[in-house]
Amino acid sequence: MNPLISIIIPTYNRGHLIGETLDSVLRQTYNNWECLIIDDGSEDNSEEIVNALNDQRLIYYYKNHGERSSARNYGLERAQGKYIQFLDSDDLLHKKKLEISVFEAEKNYTKEKIIILSNFQVLMDSSNITSNPYCEINENLLNYKDILYKWDDIFTIPIHCGLFDCRLFEEFKFPTYINYKEDWLMWLSLFQQDVKFYFIDEPLAFYRIRKSISQEEKVSNIKKEMRVLQYLGEFIPAKDCADFYFYTIEKKYNQILQLQRSLNNHKKTRTYKFSRVLNNLITHFRDKYQQ
Repeated sequence: MNPLISIIIPTYNRGHLIGETLDSVLRQTYNNWECLIIDDGSEDNSEEIVNALNDQRLIYYYKNHGERSSARNYGLERAQGKYIQFLDSDDLLHKKKLEISVFEAEKNYTKEKIIILSNFQVLMDSSNITSNPYCEINENLLNYKDILYKWDDIFTIPIHCGLFDCRLFEEFKFPTYINYKEDWLMWLSLFQQDVKFYFIDEPLAFYRIRKSISQEEKVSNIKKEMRVLQYLGEFIPAKDCADFYFYTIEKKYNQILQLQRSLNNHKKTRTYKFSRVLNNLITHFRDKYQQ
């Protein structure tokens, strides 16, 4: 009941946050772990922060920048643990995350591969204030079909909610040619394997969210999502991929129709009509003044 857990933390220029993340690792009530910090080409003081903690279980690696997927793969290649715990360098673990998760894993360990999932709380950006999760995770959603069709719309699973049997990653590596929603592809791939999962409905992980995303970032994310869909067929069966494409097209079409209806209804309002009159008056007087 004392197996080694490999904690894999990819990081890139997170010197201002990684100390807090590593502190949540060092506070774990379960002590048999190794923590692989994969520095993906940082140009800040991340290495100094790790070294200052002076704990031999913290193992620091530096590699050329290649995005988060390549850093996670780098960690998986070097991990020695029976179980894998992913943790991004801005998120935190509850102090009993490993203890509770590994107890549940060992209690139910068989020849089948195993995933232990916990619930989570939201950690507000640049603060220690927590709030309820942004979505509800329950056992009914933890299946291949719901992860495929309900991801983002109904729920997502922060990757550090999981404690993973290391054998799961004999058949899966994170795609290095995609730097968006790679965790979604991971969950889809893992839930196609012969796997047993157990859900702990306790907030044992803390997911940090940013207060706002710029319009430019939203546009960039749309482009990244299109790239993910382009390669989806590499991770799920061809029929499932085709069905999902049709589902996505239909969903987007219905969203466009709804926007058109909303716009047409808005054009019928007094506010819109008044704004048009006002705009015409402003244009008229501006043109007259310029003449």
